[in-house]
Amino acid sequence: MSDEKSMRRVPKQARSQQRIDLILAAAADLIADIGYDAVTTNAIAERARISIGSLYQYFSNKDAILHAITERYIEHRRQVAAELLQPDVIAGVSLPELVDRYLDPMVAFYQDNPAILHIYLGSDISPEMAAAYAQADADSVAQIAHMIQLRVPHLPDQRAQVVAQVVKAAMKALMGLLHSNANATEQNLISAEFKHMLVAYLESVMQNANDTREES
Repeated sequence: MSDEKSMRRVPKQARSQQRIDLILAAAADLIADIGYDAVTTNAIAERARISIGSLYQYFSNKDAILHAITERYIEHRRQVAAELLQPDVIAGVSLPELVDRYLDPMVAFYQDNPAILHIYLGSDISPEMAAAYAQADADSVAQIAHMIQLRVPHLPDQRAQVVAQVVKAAMKALMGLLHSNANATEQNLISAEFKHMLVAYLESVMQNANDTREES
């Protein structure tokens, strides 16, 4: 389990895992409510309705809890991408549907876990967490480039990489907009507009690649 790296004690029973889930859920709620800086381990224990001693059985400090939350988020991103990175899936759906399949689970996850946006967009995370996010972003760029080239096999590697970087940067900007608009209806409207923009951009990339191929 990915949480093991950040934990003091690895759960071996269902009851222990339930307590860890409770701690992480309480921490995430507090981060979403008051921000990471204001959160303390005592507040997390109080929100989880456990003793501070029980919390420290599993996590050595607040950063370790943040690390575990981050690992779960990164694992979720990997799972979403893995489900899409199948040639038959990518080739068998329209571009708008492909964008829906990639973005909708991400947006839903952010809406269900608003603390992730506080962490992902925050500047107060540790260098270790910043490095973990940077690696996850690099992995996402590689995955997006791969998906694009499955749709347009003749697109040069360098162009696919640049397009993927642009898409990833735009997605991060989308997360910032979602973070600043807590209303779910507004978030859905913003997401829909973003998808229109992204589809138009990718269609132009593919058309340009096809035109260039025909000219050559």
